[in-house]
Amino acid sequence: MARQPADTGQADAFNIPSKYWDIFNESPGGVSIATDPLCKKILHNRKASRMLRVSSGGDFFHSSVHPPKVTVYRNRTELSAGEMPMQRSGRRKADVLDEVLEFVREDGHRMISVWNTAPILNGEGDALGVLAVSEDITDFVLQERRMQADKEFFENLAAERKEEQAKLRIELERLDRLNLIGTLDGAKPGAAPA
Repeated sequence: MARQPADTGQADAFNIPSKYWDIFNESPGGVSIATDPLCKKILHNRKASRMLRVSSGGDFFHSSVHPPKVTVYRNRTELSAGEMPMQRSGRRKADVLDEVLEFVREDGHRMISVWNTAPILNGEGDALGVLAVSEDITDFVLQERRMQADKEFFENLAAERKEEQAKLRIELERLDRLNLIGTLDGAKPGAAPA
């Protein structure tokens, strides 16, 4: 992708030198930085902004006064603002690794991404903010879900066919016995021919 000129508005607002902002904004993965330990203000680079559907360098944070209109799930369980990986990392002063989140917008748009977060600590161990990297894995996960649904469909179909075959086998055995009985009845002395 061609390199875009630096958008220095966010960099200037946080006193970030433009050369560092360029590295941040052009990173190949999603990068997000909370500038406080409670994650009230989170900056996102270009890739993270695209994933989250916000303007480049824009805000998207669930712990803000006006959170985005999106529902976030982890393992099909809805998360509150405090359960988001960046917020947990800032609060607990610990890394959160390989957390898969599903973002569902009001318009039905889904985005599934994997997140890794780390608190930014000062020399005394106090959290100053949180750094996160994320990657969009929507296509992979949705393909995996489709394959799982197909597998379950075919397993159910095979089980139904197996059950039908078992019923047919029982019916054939019953008919064979009736046929054998009919044959035996026809072979008895004095029996009427069929």
